[in-house]
Amino acid sequence: MAEASARLAYQPLSQEHVKLLWPVLTDPSVNAFFEEWPRTEADIRDEFERMIAGPGVRSLPEKWLNFAVLRAADGVALGRVQATIQTGFAETAFVFGRDHWGMGYATEAGHWLHAHLATHYSVSEFWFVVRPDNVRSRRLAARLGYVPVEDAADWPSLRSYDPGDLVLSRLAIRSVTV
Repeated sequence: MAEASARLAYQPLSQEHVKLLWPVLTDPSVNAFFEEWPRTEADIRDEFERMIAGPGVRSLPEKWLNFAVLRAADGVALGRVQATIQTGFAETAFVFGRDHWGMGYATEAGHWLHAHLATHYSVSEFWFVVRPDNVRSRRLAARLGYVPVEDAADWPSLRSYDPGDLVLSRLAIRSVTV
């Protein structure tokens, strides 16, 4: 089931999105801050398969949501958004193609994701992890209302944290028109 905001369409990630998103997700500038990033279509297919399958059996209950983001007007694949929902909070991530940076797409998709999670999963606490040198993602997080949380004692059990990362939180959903 696809959903939409003002300019964007959101489709649950599927193997059909591999070819659409492959050029976006393999661009070296998009992947500059990932230690291991998919380099081939087969790598992307394997990554999507894991994402679609979900977390499997784990000690903590969680749900994975992954959406391809397309421009509604012409169906061009712009990137993807994702959330790992645990009890009481969600960890979010946004990956958009370089050709679509600076146009407000990631901000629009972020507001949509927060509203979607609040409406359908009762999530009101959001977390975002980013490398300190990823200035573009830090700016996106600020536009979406995330603020740094420096004391690790205040962090929930985050899945994507690596030592040295910045951890940011958005504690309350704001009323946003998308």
